[in-house]
Amino acid sequence: MPVVSVNWTLLVATAVANLCMGIYVFSRSPRAPLNKAFGLLALATSLWAVALAIGYHVDPRDASPDWTTIVIRFAFAAGSMFALTFVLFIERFTLPSPKVAAAVRRGFIVMGVAFCGASFSPWIVVSARPEAGGLQVTYGLLHPWFAAYALVGLGTTVHLLVVKYRRSDGLEGLQVRYVILAFVLSGALITTTNVVLPLVLRTSAYGRYGPLFSLLLLGIIGHAIIRHRLLDVRIVIHRGATYLAALVITAGTLALGLAGANVFLPDEHDFSIREIGLALAVVFCLNPVRATVQRLFDRYLYRDPYDYARTLREASQALTATIDLQALLRDTGSVLESTFRPEGIGIYVHDADDGEFRLSWSSPSASFPPTLAETSSLVATLRTPRLVFRDEIAGASSPVTPRGLHDELCSL
Repeated sequence: MPVVSVNWTLLVATAVANLCMGIYVFSRSPRAPLNKAFGLLALATSLWAVALAIGYHVDPRDASPDWTTIVIRFAFAAGSMFALTFVLFIERFTLPSPKVAAAVRRGFIVMGVAFCGASFSPWIVVSARPEAGGLQVTYGLLHPWFAAYALVGLGTTVHLLVVKYRRSDGLEGLQVRYVILAFVLSGALITTTNVVLPLVLRTSAYGRYGPLFSLLLLGIIGHAIIRHRLLDVRIVIHRGATYLAALVITAGTLALGLAGANVFLPDEHDFSIREIGLALAVVFCLNPVRATVQRLFDRYLYRDPYDYARTLREASQALTATIDLQALLRDTGSVLESTFRPEGIGIYVHDADDGEFRLSWSSPSASFPPTLAETSSLVATLRTPRLVFRDEIAGASSPVTPRGLHDELCSL
């Protein structure tokens, strides 16, 4: 039977979190190669965390050395798949040249499958036995090569992401920065605890912490999904969920405060379940605290509400202060930027002599074409007053969607 501890609980929670995240991302777009790769990465991480939770926290009095060895070998097999899917996800995300992509994919699939199979033999793990002082693992002849495989995978990941970052800008560049932060940081920590330290110090004492660093990856990737549409996933979170989260955080904070006060400021008796339950009930009355926490969640998960009256007032004051066209455009753009906070704004003015629209003002971070022809699909669409969303337009033309509109919006 496994010994329940804080690390065991965190490993199990890590496995569940990875599995849930992987299933969700995969279910949003099952045919997308990137979503498939992320789902496989999450599954491999989940299996790896479960194996380590069992192997490192088995009771020495109950488990036989053979059983522990099998579990640790399975953990190495899952670790091999983790390293493989780690690289495959980055390869799918960065989309290098076809030759590089094929070489990376074939090379790491061959190595990953080979090390996964070798993990069930004494070539990587000779034996593993639980002892009172911790798990004792004896490594085989191929263990240094396994470590080299993991280090090459991390190096390949860093190289592909750096090349991708240099070629990206705008929203894509922002997404790449989050992926670099998530994968390079978590990958470096995991490689240190589960590859470098066992190879250099010949100790497996820190291997139990490796999967926990995947929570860092999940947190950063989850933030990029919510705020920056990474993986083309749009999360719909009902406001009732933010109310529940605010309530749970407030209740948890109060419970931790009571428990901490009892530890550092002990009284003649401990808190009873009844007292803690009554204290938690008080949370329902702490509406200002709950409202503050919920407001923070709403601000993170949703766009701030627009104050239309103030926006119109500011725009009117700016527009009545000058008759200079460039100043008018600059003031109008500034009001739109401060209100809607888009990724970029471009204002085009019609040039009747040349029969085209010229870019007369744009936000510093934006990159727009200098002109738009009067025959442009976008111009033709916007002649009728309606909102146009790229994601809601099919690739084919229709009576209300001119041919080429979707491609033109994608190019912008």
